[in-house]
Amino acid sequence: MAIRYLNHKRIFYLFFIGSRGIFEHKDLLNEMNVFPIRDGDTGTNMASTLLAIIHESQLSNQPVDTYASISDAALYGARGNSGMILAQFIFCIFEEIKQDSKISPNGLAKHLRTAMQKLYLSIDNPVEGTMLTVMRRWADSFPKQTHDDFLPIFQRSIDVAEKAVLKTKEELLILKKADVVDAGALGFLFFLKAIAAFLQSGNLRTLVTQNREIAAALHHDKMDHRLKIDANPIEHQFCTEAILTNISLSLYELKKILQNFGDSIVFAGTKDKIRFHVHTNRPADLFSALHDQATILSIKVDDMVAQQKIVYFRKYPIALVTDTACDLPEEYISAYQIQKIPFYILFGQTQYLDKVTITPSRFYELLQTSKEFPKSAQPGIKAVQSLYSFLGTYFHDIISIHISSQLSGSYQIATQVANTLPDHNIFTVDSKNLSVSQGLLVLRIAQAIANGDSMEMLQKKIPEWIEKVKVFVDINTLKYMVKGGRISPMKGWIAKLLHLKPIVSLDQNGKAVIYAKSFSRTQNMQKIVGILEEIASRAQMWKYAIVHVEAFTRAQEYAQRLEKSLGQPASYIIDVAPVIGVHNGIGACAVAIMME
Repeated sequence: MAIRYLNHKRIFYLFFIGSRGIFEHKDLLNEMNVFPIRDGDTGTNMASTLLAIIHESQLSNQPVDTYASISDAALYGARGNSGMILAQFIFCIFEEIKQDSKISPNGLAKHLRTAMQKLYLSIDNPVEGTMLTVMRRWADSFPKQTHDDFLPIFQRSIDVAEKAVLKTKEELLILKKADVVDAGALGFLFFLKAIAAFLQSGNLRTLVTQNREIAAALHHDKMDHRLKIDANPIEHQFCTEAILTNISLSLYELKKILQNFGDSIVFAGTKDKIRFHVHTNRPADLFSALHDQATILSIKVDDMVAQQKIVYFRKYPIALVTDTACDLPEEYISAYQIQKIPFYILFGQTQYLDKVTITPSRFYELLQTSKEFPKSAQPGIKAVQSLYSFLGTYFHDIISIHISSQLSGSYQIATQVANTLPDHNIFTVDSKNLSVSQGLLVLRIAQAIANGDSMEMLQKKIPEWIEKVKVFVDINTLKYMVKGGRISPMKGWIAKLLHLKPIVSLDQNGKAVIYAKSFSRTQNMQKIVGILEEIASRAQMWKYAIVHVEAFTRAQEYAQRLEKSLGQPASYIIDVAPVIGVHNGIGACAVAIMME
């Protein structure tokens, strides 16, 4: 039966059909991911982008509303270089066809060519021999002369796209060296073939069979492909994306800012709402530069160096995850390949990712100068799902350690996501701690994994270790706890009136409690040093560590006094994470001790 036109309803459902082609071979695409960075996530990124369309888009009676819904879903759900290009491809096409109630084969051919021109303009440095090339050759294959049936035209376009995919291996040197085709281009081909199979037969079984044949032909020696890939140093570490609204810059000015920070720049959307993608080494500096120029939303930052290590240089059989409430030096994070789930920090509508797109020093600068008091928000479900799914490709066992469930919903979210992934053995842990005490716990688990402890052994040891760590926080002022809603204004006023300086700790359930009070910070330090001496006298100490909120001198004083009294130096002294500092306030110090 001939297909003489497409309309918004048909196109809406064809996206669902096409997505199956990528979902079927997400892992294959990840394994073949070489360009632009060998970080093993092209399949995941393309699948996530299409999954956002399936979950978030709405079919409307009006074509313009349907296309806008799909475009917005793609814009907000786009992940990675391939996902961004796919989202912008969708946006450019729908901008062309949005007013058409019916689209003829000739109309589509015209719209595709115009859309491809716009797509190329949205990319800072288009590279041929990639997904872009295949999209362009596919679009150019639609004939300009009159036709009244989509089926034969679309089938011929698939043949062109398939040849273009195979040719990418010869066109791009990095692909030729690795002996693979471009993963994004192959994903796009799977998307098209899924649609073609359905248009021809209406039978999804045809789709599965055809995709398996392609996979067999391209993937018969997939493990050999991985061995051929030399994981060269990554020039820019962080794959960084965000949506900007209320923009005070022109697109040219925005592009100039991004060019100062990195490469692989892609834009999607309109001048009123832009999603950008860039590879950079300085995401925090980038978002600091954008802070006064736009409202920043939907941030995503992937550490491509960490991803590459997981894909090609895994050290251990168990993956270790924590959230950014855990204060642990980066050298430990890197050495033990610990994965981090960031909290959100919000100044008004503008979002930041804790420890990723905002540094402690920048956060405390804004804390004192911003008109709006910041708020913290727990990690998003999609971010946790994405990380667990990625790790599940390479690890059977995952341990995920989270801030006390009495203080945040991070643990509940992690557990909820883990329960939806029954094929992965994910052990989520309520640490009943935070900050530096959570850091010591994570460090001990990391070292145990490195020493060869099994998942079963760790599941028994971790609850015992949780009971052996204590934290004591020396608060400078209750002003920030009052502003953040952690204590009432009346209690804050009374404490200020009486010059009370509380020492905050956590009870056995991980709930914050006032452990002691003093009338000066000198007394606070004396009390905390005495408390740690008393704890260390009862059992053998494993390690202790110190964190601070813009109070390095005071932290150093703690370190000197504790080394003298406990007989060993602090394992580390670092800044507190912004997600913790927002409540404890400038000047606070915390000490955690863990017993053997």
